[in-house]
Amino acid sequence: MGASMFIEDFCPVALQYRAQWFPNRLEVRSTGDPAGESFSPHHVATSAADVLRKHGVELQFFSTANRVDRRDMAIQTVAGYMRRLTPQGPAFKVTPQFVVVTNRGSTPTPVLVDGFEAGYVWDAKSTKGTTNPNTRRPLKDGYYDHGQNCVEYVALMFGPGTKLKPVIKANPMHAYPLDPLSWMNG
Repeated sequence: MGASMFIEDFCPVALQYRAQWFPNRLEVRSTGDPAGESFSPHHVATSAADVLRKHGVELQFFSTANRVDRRDMAIQTVAGYMRRLTPQGPAFKVTPQFVVVTNRGSTPTPVLVDGFEAGYVWDAKSTKGTTNPNTRRPLKDGYYDHGQNCVEYVALMFGPGTKLKPVIKANPMHAYPLDPLSWMNG
């Protein structure tokens, strides 16, 4: 997760981590916030999705992923995954492998695991007068919500009830070194 970084600086670092953590990947499927397709409100002539595409990341968006009812559907889907058991134990596991990247370096943190355990909570604000008054909303705290929103986008884009999306092959033209911090040494 990038913190106080431009996406142009964060993307190569994230791709380096992906290369390190998944060295023998056969395919890559990427999704994210559909707002990433929009141009910046800061009068920049490119979108976040454009920057990612320049780095070889092919994105697929679930256009209504940020609607309250869609986000709730994703949360309920993931909650269902978390309740499943197999003879070997839980069917849903989360790796603690997560880093927060800043311009000064990277810090390993279990933010995704912590978010699942207790950090990602419902917002206490009233939903009266909204288009979905009976649907609770998660708290946007600027920390736990980022990782959890990513999980929601994946569930909506590639989870059950969605048509199987086309496979996007890893782009060999965009190879990144395995040391995610190598960008700091130059």
